[in-house]
Amino acid sequence: MTKFRISLFSTLVAFIICSCNENLSSVGQGIQPQADGIDVAADTFMLQSDNVANDYIYARTDSFLIGRYVDSEYGTTHADLLMQLACPEGYQYPDGAVVDSAELFIYYNSYFGYANTAMRLSAYQMDRGTFSYSTGYPTNLDLADYCSLADSTLVGQRIISPLNPTDSVYGTYGYVYYVRIRASAEWAERFFNTSRQHMQTQEDFNQNFNGLYLTCDYGSAAMLNVSQIDLALHYHFSYTRTDGTSGTAEDTRVFPANSEVRQVNLISHPDKAAVMSRLNSTDSVNYIVSPAGIYTRVTLPMKHIKQSIQSKMGGRKLFVNNAMLQVEGVNISADDKYQPAQAMLLVREDTVSSFFNSRLPLNDRYAILAYLNAVADNTASGYTYVYQYDLGEIIEQAIEEQNDDPVSLLLIPVSVATSSTSSGAGVTNIQHQMQMTGVAVRSAKNTYQPLKLSVVYSGF
Repeated sequence: MTKFRISLFSTLVAFIICSCNENLSSVGQGIQPQADGIDVAADTFMLQSDNVANDYIYARTDSFLIGRYVDSEYGTTHADLLMQLACPEGYQYPDGAVVDSAELFIYYNSYFGYANTAMRLSAYQMDRGTFSYSTGYPTNLDLADYCSLADSTLVGQRIISPLNPTDSVYGTYGYVYYVRIRASAEWAERFFNTSRQHMQTQEDFNQNFNGLYLTCDYGSAAMLNVSQIDLALHYHFSYTRTDGTSGTAEDTRVFPANSEVRQVNLISHPDKAAVMSRLNSTDSVNYIVSPAGIYTRVTLPMKHIKQSIQSKMGGRKLFVNNAMLQVEGVNISADDKYQPAQAMLLVREDTVSSFFNSRLPLNDRYAILAYLNAVADNTASGYTYVYQYDLGEIIEQAIEEQNDDPVSLLLIPVSVATSSTSSGAGVTNIQHQMQMTGVAVRSAKNTYQPLKLSVVYSGF
């Protein structure tokens, strides 16, 4: 009997609650016109995508590539460096100073390719021109405008392997990788005399010592990720002590290739035309390769998107709740030399130049940043690598402006600098990715999972 009453009581309570909810849900509808309600809809739009060959970038960066790497899929990447050196402005060598030697130190924090492959680094003096600090220089500039290898002076060269560069040592914070190139005695003497006369200002020094050209002229299986380059000039001089006796002292002046002067990475892909022809032969995937390699272009059919949305929303005010583009990398293995970039920028194609050259801030109407995520799936590797973007602002802007033109967006690998503040971490700088990255992504014509745009929107 008791159990029956409890069951009956529970049934009555549930009935009352359901009745109240039903009455409450109809209160607004009784006083609000039907046309003033909020409609929510969802659509999936098929897109277009293709590969875009990128011949150069403008890059101001604190890391550089040196080397040459030949890949069966992405072709050849060759990276050299032209660099000015910062002088100790106003410094004067002691009277009677005599040069002992000059050494170029090339520090690198990692490498790409094969650890034990041989590569030769050669340094030449730039003899035809130098850089203006405020000018942007492309990564495909003409080397002949700055250095004539036939007539230029060879400063020095060194053969190394990335894992065993011979000169590297253990430091306070671990193993320090660097390559030391000893300059010839004749060049050291010439540089010493030039610097003795032209260190009053950096501009005077640059005009009389244009800089150095560093190249890998032997080896095709490794790239160094260079973090710092210094030229060390060693000299000695005699002095007289207070007691009248004489002595000899040794000293070193360091001329760094730092942010006070210009460095330009030369990036070339000599077989890019053949590579693009081969990669374009299949339309199931697109490619994203850095540096200055290949981008994927994603095209939004704005006329179709606009017509579809407006047909459902009528004349209501539109709000795009979510417009998700998911870019999925395929055929990725942890053993692959090329790995996806950790950060990928989706940027309107017509704003790429101004975004990077004018250092525009992130804005969801023209540039959206996404970081790499690994999502478990049923592939052989167990993971799909995904970048996700919300394109709601871009779609709303096109509809507001009554723009029916297709919107072209580029997927560009980038490096991101952040800083921590009281309100959290914030992006302080975005640059083109200068390290070697590469990934194949599912295209708009992929039969398994095509690149598409899923949109949820509402009107009121």
